[in-house]
Amino acid sequence: MSTFNQSRGLKGLVITPPVIGRISIGRVIEKDGKRLPEKDDQFTLTTQVHDQDGWRLHPLDETLRQAAGGKLRSIPVRMAFNDPDLNFQSEYTKFDRKKGRPLCQGNGDQCQRVTVDGIQILPCVGPIAVTRPRTAPASPTAGSTC
Repeated sequence: MSTFNQSRGLKGLVITPPVIGRISIGRVIEKDGKRLPEKDDQFTLTTQVHDQDGWRLHPLDETLRQAAGGKLRSIPVRMAFNDPDLNFQSEYTKFDRKKGRPLCQGNGDQCQRVTVDGIQILPCVGPIAVTRPRTAPASPTAGSTC
């Protein structure tokens, strides 16, 4: 049995480059003694270092800001591969909205689902079928290798 799939490459193989920073499109503000998220109309590039003042700015943030004329609204990205299927891995996650914990997480083929017997590996039924009464379907998310 071959694990090579022409459209998806090697099944289960994910090339993960080192993470050198974060891209954010918002910030946290303090209002009435609470820390609340606030959206922004520009990107901010930060390092992986967080201190009492928040995320430290990445050196590339200032360089790109100067080139853009102040507000950073686009970021040049170089993809590792010429095929979108190799650059983006999609997965589906169903969250318990009260606890904020994942109930089911899958890639379209297999999923890990919380059941009364614990966490089980099951066939992935897709985003629409992973529902419980009075809850929303699973949300697709994507990660990129850039």
